[in-house]
Amino acid sequence: MSKYKDIADDIESKIAAQIYTDRLPDQTELARIYCTSRVTIVRALKVLIDKNLVKTIKGHGTYINSQTSPDVFLDFDINEKRGLTSIIEDELDITNDIFTFKVRMPSSSEAHSLDIDAFEQVYDIARVRCINRQAVKIEYSVFPFKLLPNLTEETLKHSVYQYAENQQHLKIGDIHQIITAEKANSYDIKYLHCQKNDPILTIHRQVLLNDGRPFEISESRIRYDRGSLSISNNQVDNKFLLD
Repeated sequence: MSKYKDIADDIESKIAAQIYTDRLPDQTELARIYCTSRVTIVRALKVLIDKNLVKTIKGHGTYINSQTSPDVFLDFDINEKRGLTSIIEDELDITNDIFTFKVRMPSSSEAHSLDIDAFEQVYDIARVRCINRQAVKIEYSVFPFKLLPNLTEETLKHSVYQYAENQQHLKIGDIHQIITAEKANSYDIKYLHCQKNDPILTIHRQVLLNDGRPFEISESRIRYDRGSLSISNNQVDNKFLLD
């Protein structure tokens, strides 16, 4: 048998044994491990790609496809008003990787959707929501600053909704949502480890408080193989898209 096939078989056995559970060593390291050239490693990886065991993302490495490793697949209830942390924190390990957290002025559409003046500040937040150390979704959120005046990065690592309800005594009311299917963009590829044409489940939300004040506008981008939506008698309006 050719050496590259032997290497492919060995890597496949290590994936099955969960020695590799998320990402393979880079090609240079694999060449060192197997005492061979990178050309041979590339051929071995192609065998694994053809078997749909791994996928290579340019500039990021080679990742094990979710079907071959311990995975997370969530059924999101579209009518659920609690935050993700409140729903699953007792069952799964949830962490938030923050890559944007700043205070700025709103765009005109954000000011309209949040029912605030153009000079009122907002929080601009972007987080990768990870469950059992696997990236499930990217969440872009905009909140009126005046509703959460003491929001910190430490709070974002846990639950904004728990902070709003327990510390600011705010109660969540109605939620308006738009659900679309889109192709992965550069941020999805980088943070969710998607491939260029992978489908992404996208949810645009406007969350209101129980007194009718807008609390949040957000966009969630979920890997196609990480979740589904359950919908029952929920009407979705289409006027609350983010810029």
